[in-house]
Amino acid sequence: MHWRNVFLNSALIAIFACLICFGMAFNSPTSWFVSEFVFVLLLLLVLPLLLPLRRRLKFTADNPTLIANRPARRFFTLTQGKWLPNLILLDAAKTSTWHLPSGQRTARITLQLPRGVYRQLPFSVTVTDWFGWFRKTLPLQLTAPLTVGPARQPEAAARMADHFVQKMAASEAGLPSDRIKNFRDYFPGDNIQQIAWKISAHADSLIVHDDEHESQTAWTLLLIISPSLSVEAGLSLFASLMDTGIFSGVAFCWISGSRVFFVANKMLCLQGLNLRAVPISNGCMTYPPRVTNAPT
Repeated sequence: MHWRNVFLNSALIAIFACLICFGMAFNSPTSWFVSEFVFVLLLLLVLPLLLPLRRRLKFTADNPTLIANRPARRFFTLTQGKWLPNLILLDAAKTSTWHLPSGQRTARITLQLPRGVYRQLPFSVTVTDWFGWFRKTLPLQLTAPLTVGPARQPEAAARMADHFVQKMAASEAGLPSDRIKNFRDYFPGDNIQQIAWKISAHADSLIVHDDEHESQTAWTLLLIISPSLSVEAGLSLFASLMDTGIFSGVAFCWISGSRVFFVANKMLCLQGLNLRAVPISNGCMTYPPRVTNAPT
């Protein structure tokens, strides 16, 4: 609870109550007019703040993904609670503020967060009346979770990618570029070089062979997560290698006690890591954190 807001609101209500009692004390048309005016004004100013705003005040990010420990700029738009008069955003360090009056409901914020899934950000939102007298402070809630993927190691990933590319090239060196798929009868228009002369010599008709191009060997990036592995370092390098694009698939193997989980599909791989990644201790984070291919 923000006691400063409580004391300020209580003092203002006491002042308004004294003005309302003015009509009762003097019992004149002017005093009653002042009392009624102050009473109506008090209702108009306080009523919006009396509602439970924790579930009615939420923002939506223009891009719900980030990379850990990398500054990125995002636009947060108020999508629930647009009817509120004035909003003031304040970061956790209390060094930056954003004023969102009526008609301007988007704030441009630069974030740098650790890996995790955030349903609320380390920002406070202060709701005030039209004049800024009464106020109520709430955490910045999000309509959709903000996913912060693992930090990247581009230099280490580039060195390892070069090593993998050399291994891939060496494994495919000397392989035939074509292989015979099947044999069939000759049709006009077939390439004469496709005629199997030895087989045709023992047959009554020309026989040709269909060639199939030898496809490139598929390489899959596999991450094995065991209790002895530093999860953050492993996820960081794994995500960095995924960004290189040299692998045709990704997979992960999670070892938990006597159970082993293996996922070879890319989307299921990301979802599985989302479910099983080790959480980070942070009050603004929901558990468990995620790994994601997040653009900036």
